[in-house]
Amino acid sequence: MTPSLRRQMFMFCAGMLYFGAMLAGLGGYGWSLVPVYVGLFLMWLVILRPDLHDGRRAAVGLRRPTPRRLVRVMLRTATQVMLVIFCFVLGRGVGGVTGHLPHLPLGLALGLSFLSLPLMRLLQSAPSRARGTTGAQEA
Repeated sequence: MTPSLRRQMFMFCAGMLYFGAMLAGLGGYGWSLVPVYVGLFLMWLVILRPDLHDGRRAAVGLRRPTPRRLVRVMLRTATQVMLVIFCFVLGRGVGGVTGHLPHLPLGLALGLSFLSLPLMRLLQSAPSRARGTTGAQEA
């Protein structure tokens, strides 16, 4: 896969994530979905940057939560909350400008955002699989 195609697919996955949250706002769903979307956005960060979350070292107890790490996690979470609220408000704004809020199934909005996570994971793991396959074919 070429780097430009990979970048385009990554942008498409990011668009799916944000567009799903915007569709939830456009569909008129309440603020009770904000924590669900914040969880999806945080999972996106963990998939995007696995080096920031090393579960093995944290499970063994080698990484102790320092104030600096706690502040960093709180800032990332606050940023994701703001992004989700922005997407919801943008969807509501589009509905307000057009004059009606269409009834969209909740599964469409959630499914679109959720589907971006496994697609992003596939994009992240593609080079390592390709390297392992070429080595096995050469031997």
